[in-house]
Amino acid sequence: MRPHIKQAYDTLVAFHQLHDHLTQQQSATDQTALIALSACGTVQWITQKAGEILHRYFPPSKAAIALPDLLQQWVGRQLAMVAQLEEVCKLARPLRLQLEGRRLAIRFSFCPRAGQLYLLLEETEQEQFSIEALQLLGLTKRESEVLFWVAKDKSMVEVAKLLGMSDRTAKKHLEHIYEKLDVSTRLSAVMYALEHLGIFV
Repeated sequence: MRPHIKQAYDTLVAFHQLHDHLTQQQSATDQTALIALSACGTVQWITQKAGEILHRYFPPSKAAIALPDLLQQWVGRQLAMVAQLEEVCKLARPLRLQLEGRRLAIRFSFCPRAGQLYLLLEETEQEQFSIEALQLLGLTKRESEVLFWVAKDKSMVEVAKLLGMSDRTAKKHLEHIYEKLDVSTRLSAVMYALEHLGIFV
């Protein structure tokens, strides 16, 4: 192959590879709900997915590219905190919203060196209260079953009968639940589970 033809071919291959790389990057960006803000909190750009999520949770904004009032106020508070800090740090907890069985967490990230601020929007389905979900709290399967039925307002006699165990064994499981969750009543155990599973905020 002649040198100039090979060079043209190599250039063509390189451009195809670059195009594929940029396409993949664009696809990844489009699938991420991300908003870039300036250091003063004005919107620089917003991905399509982020725009769709904002449209679901907030009333339409009058401005073409602007944050909803509630979100802008929250960002303002985060910026006030950033102004007092020199290094990247963990700021306030994410802004959390709920809508029709779905949850939205908006996370704030600031890069001081670049003067760039980002908002990452993460939408998830609300966790269901189940025996499997309760095991995520560090409870055994049996303890999770006991707490599940306690949450359904069953007496310990009913729980024992439902699970095919003695009243004494059911009460022992409940004691272990109290110890693990660091609570002292049935209600506080249920509330702990709901809060930590994100079902009750």
